[in-house]
Amino acid sequence: MSSIDTYRNELRANCTGGVGIPDIVRHVPAIFDTLEHLIRDPDLTNYERTLTFAALGYFFIPDDLFPEEELGQAGYIDDAILSLCIIKGITQEVQGRNAVLRHWKLDQDMDEVLGPQLSMLIQAHPEEYVGVLDHFGLLPENVDLD
Repeated sequence: MSSIDTYRNELRANCTGGVGIPDIVRHVPAIFDTLEHLIRDPDLTNYERTLTFAALGYFFIPDDLFPEEELGQAGYIDDAILSLCIIKGITQEVQGRNAVLRHWKLDQDMDEVLGPQLSMLIQAHPEEYVGVLDHFGLLPENVDLD
């Protein structure tokens, strides 16, 4: 078994959801799978591929901004936000949208997840959103940091 497969199994075992945990955490393994398959898509631009690699890599950083070892499942919220924001950015162009559709592994509608659900997640977890996107230099200019 590869280290990626081992990590995927850990995600499946750890991201079960529950009381006080946003529903998106249950979908973290599928988000990871989407990124992993998307990275190989020939329609991604070099910039999109770099962002996808960054999102995948962020899953493996043990001391990320909101560490899973300290926060449990809630520590995956920043991973999910970063990943979904990057995926949403890729879908802004037709070619990227088609690539994401080909590799979408979540059992929910892509537009629903990347639209209303992502917006609600960001509103519920602004610290994670600002922290992780600012860390990667991806924070939109219209977001107030104060």
